[in-house]
Amino acid sequence: MRQGNFERSMEQNSDIGFPGKNRLRDSERPPEMELPSLEGVHESLAEQTDQRYDDSERVTEELPQIDENYDADGYSEGKEDSGRIEEMPYEEKVAIQEKELSDVESGVKPFDRDNTHEVGNYGEMKADQDLREKGYERISNDMVTDIDENGHQGLDGVYYNPDGHPQILIVDAKYGSASLNPNTKDGKQMSENWIDQRLDKDLGKEKADEIRMEKILNQDNVGAYVAHVREDGTVTYDRLDDAANVIEKDVKI
Repeated sequence: MRQGNFERSMEQNSDIGFPGKNRLRDSERPPEMELPSLEGVHESLAEQTDQRYDDSERVTEELPQIDENYDADGYSEGKEDSGRIEEMPYEEKVAIQEKELSDVESGVKPFDRDNTHEVGNYGEMKADQDLREKGYERISNDMVTDIDENGHQGLDGVYYNPDGHPQILIVDAKYGSASLNPNTKDGKQMSENWIDQRLDKDLGKEKADEIRMEKILNQDNVGAYVAHVREDGTVTYDRLDDAANVIEKDVKI
C-alpha cells in the first residue's frame, strides 16, 4: 500500500515534536511549567497598577499648570479672568475717562498733538464726553480711557438716548482737520455699507440687528455723524447720508 505524502510528512517531523505516528517518550518530554495561582495574578496586577498611578501623579506634578480660561494661544475663550477679562462697569469706565481727559487738558499728562494715536484717542474721548452731557449713553464696545491706547479699527462710537432726536447716533470723531477716508475695502468711511460691516463686532449681533431693524422701520431715528473735535476741546457735528456725504453741517444734537 502506497504511503501518502501527508502521512510521510508526519513521520518525518515526529522527531521534532510534530504530532505523528511515533510520539516522544516520557523521558524526552519537557518538564511541565507550574502555573501561578489566580490570587497571585491579581496581586501582581494590583502592584503594577499602583506603580503606574504613582508614576503618572509624579509626571502630572512636574507639568506646568495651565489656566483653563485660555486656549493654546493665550487668548480668553469667553470665561472671565479677574482683573483682566472681566468687563468693567460702564460707570467706572466713564470715571476713568473723565479723569484722563482732565489730566490731559490740565497738562498733568502729556498730550502729543502730532501723534495720530493720541489725537485720535482724544477725539473719541471728547465725543463720548460731549454726548454724555447731551443725554446719550455709549452702547458700543472699546471705550477709550487712556490717551496712550493703541488705536482700534471699527466704529468710534454708537450712542443711545430714548429722548434724543435721533435716538441712535453712529459717530466717527475727527480731531482738527482730519477727514473721512474715502477709499476703504468697504467703501467710504461712515457710508452705509462701511457701518454695516462693523456693527456686529462693535455692538454684538443682537444690538446690531436691532439698529438695522430700527433703520428700516424708522430711518430718521438712526443717524450717522462726524464729530469734529477742535484743539480747544469743543465738538461740532455734521450729519451724513448713506454715502457718507455731509447733508447738514453744525447739527444741534
